[in-house]
Amino acid sequence: MYNTTPHSTTGKTPTELLSGKTIRSKIPSINDLQTAPPRIGDGEAQDRDVMMKFKGKISEDHRRHAKASNIQEGDQVLLQNLLPSHKLKTTFGPVEYTVVNRRGNCVKVIDPISGNTYERNIAHVKKLDNAEGESNTAGISEPQPTSTLQRPSRPMQKPVRYKDYVAQLSTDQSP
Repeated sequence: MYNTTPHSTTGKTPTELLSGKTIRSKIPSINDLQTAPPRIGDGEAQDRDVMMKFKGKISEDHRRHAKASNIQEGDQVLLQNLLPSHKLKTTFGPVEYTVVNRRGNCVKVIDPISGNTYERNIAHVKKLDNAEGESNTAGISEPQPTSTLQRPSRPMQKPVRYKDYVAQLSTDQSP
């Protein structure tokens, strides 16, 4: 028989969810011993389905480091080059656009040069930092000189083969 394997999300077989009846398969199981299995309500199966989908979404968002976009109206953004001509071309164009409107994942931006408006998905837009007036060196202090760590060292000895002659002459000798 088909559709007799319980689904991992709902925990029930598709036949049981569609027709409300438990169909026996040719493979014996412990569940076949039950004469009247408790009927699961449609709402309970839907609730479990929604819960499992939400749990999977949370898991994937955590794995992919997904976060909500914070682009708002009035922000300065860059648009992604959707049709790059070659592989050395930058991902985002050099023109800074201003966000006019945002509806969910759709962003409407205006070109400051020509005045044209474009609609793009939020994934194809990159927000610019508003650090033009601030100096980057204000929060950075000069690095302090660090003392070098002196490690202990063994006294150096010449090999035995060099002991039969003088390796260094001193200039203090007078004739």
